[in-house]
Amino acid sequence: MGLFKRWAVNLIFILTGLVYLLGLFVEILEIDSAQYAALSREMVEGGSFLEVYQQGRDYLDKPPFLFWLNSASFYLFGYAAWSFKLGSVLFSAVGVIATYKLGNLLYNKRIGFVAALMLMSSLAFVLMNNDVRTDTILTSAVVIAVWKLTAYLYYKRKRDLIWGFIAIAIAMMTKGPLGLLIPLMALGSYTIGRQKYKDLFRYQWVLGILLVAVLLIPMSYGLYTQFDAHPEKVVYMPTPDGLVPQDSLSGLKFFYWDQSFGRITGDNPWHNNAGPFFFVHTFLWSFFPWSLLAVWAFFWRVVGAINSVLRREKKQEWLTLGGFILPIIALSLSQYKLPHYIYVVLPFAAIFTSEFTLRIAYEKSKGWYNTALVLQGLSITVVTIIGLLIGFYVFPDVPWSLWLVFGTGMVVALYFFFKGLNLDRLVLSSSIAALTGYAFINGHYFPNLTDYQPTDEVAKTLKGYDVSEDEFFIDSKRGRFSMAYFTGFILNSAQEHVAEEGGFKSGVYIYVDERGKRRLDESGVEYTILQMYPSYPVTMPTPEFLNNETRKDAVEETYLLLTE
Repeated sequence: MGLFKRWAVNLIFILTGLVYLLGLFVEILEIDSAQYAALSREMVEGGSFLEVYQQGRDYLDKPPFLFWLNSASFYLFGYAAWSFKLGSVLFSAVGVIATYKLGNLLYNKRIGFVAALMLMSSLAFVLMNNDVRTDTILTSAVVIAVWKLTAYLYYKRKRDLIWGFIAIAIAMMTKGPLGLLIPLMALGSYTIGRQKYKDLFRYQWVLGILLVAVLLIPMSYGLYTQFDAHPEKVVYMPTPDGLVPQDSLSGLKFFYWDQSFGRITGDNPWHNNAGPFFFVHTFLWSFFPWSLLAVWAFFWRVVGAINSVLRREKKQEWLTLGGFILPIIALSLSQYKLPHYIYVVLPFAAIFTSEFTLRIAYEKSKGWYNTALVLQGLSITVVTIIGLLIGFYVFPDVPWSLWLVFGTGMVVALYFFFKGLNLDRLVLSSSIAALTGYAFINGHYFPNLTDYQPTDEVAKTLKGYDVSEDEFFIDSKRGRFSMAYFTGFILNSAQEHVAEEGGFKSGVYIYVDERGKRRLDESGVEYTILQMYPSYPVTMPTPEFLNNETRKDAVEETYLLLTE
């Protein structure tokens, strides 16, 4: 391709490998990742793969593909943070390759390569492989599906059609109907932009949907046998008000309608009043350090699309534009929004931002280039400031090796920014700076952060005392999912036990927070404090917590007790 010097490309891949390798060994975080890890462990140890359970109760919230993937990894490699994350990281790698392939298919190898580089160096891709959720696999499965089905429209190869719909089935088994709708939005935009309307009505699409339906049979069968066939079951459903018992639940209706479309129609109880423009600011940080360029590229692409319609031009590339904006509009209609919902559109943003960036580097005026250079200079500045704040303000006492990596990486980034060629200054400098910052975060920030999620240490202590499941109780607002994962126990509620039995016999271990400890005191339970642990909800840091001087005021003590 001849875009960059070979040693510079090698450096980027070395930094990328370092970032994701360090991330593999960051401990599993509360809430969602720990919940999925506990579910996957329960799946392995209970042997129930089609009917999903959480703490022995029927589970109906997310489709099972992530749990299948994690349980397979746990079975092969044992229970560890890296084995939990391994499947998602591998899926992410394939998603990056698919983004390169799709960019090459739509444009050329250069645009595909820069798009892949932008995607794998985006903040969202690093975070979603630290705090693993279903959106990690969804993002990769969607771009794989779009790449393969676009290749089918180009070359009419049956294998592309088959692999495209297999990827859609994986996306649906990961996140529900969105896994089908987003590829349809992207491919529909593509065929309309090229004015090849016959492609919308190919009989092969029907065959593909039938293939998807066949692949969904195991999941659908499990849903039917667990829920639809047992309307008498009382299932405790998570709601904003806590677990609410419901009967006559249809698992099939929940996954194929309520969980996705119900958030638009109001049938789903989850609401957080995030506002219609929630994903605007979410995109700005999630696609860092490329987000400002991407916003510019998006509006430039919209203006170009409008002009092409007015001039009746054919063969416009609307796939990435439609694959980006249509899902955002659909997701913005939801009454419940979370930041990671937007990750699925990032491969499309990477491609149209890459194409725009290469135009700026080689075709546009010097004024356009200088403006883009300022935007990327701001990104490098942000990385520098965040790294220094973490190292001196948030978690001091950084190992010299990490300072060496951070300092060297930033020097190289600045070298390319000031001395490189056109594309080096826009792309290489920002990539190296961002990846250097991520290595610093994964190597220092997250490991220090998880010190305030003590459940792994509690589980080790319990194992050392050879505590059985019946001898352990918990009354803590935080850490229930990670405690379930690390111990492998069906957790016993200390609060419920006191209400039913009035107290505890001697020799029982109880993990409590301050509130739980007060409840035991009020109930007259006598105990010895075996260990105290500083605790904090690590995925929701506040300025008070991030300030090393005031952190002690934000942190709550939790306790491992032994009853007398």
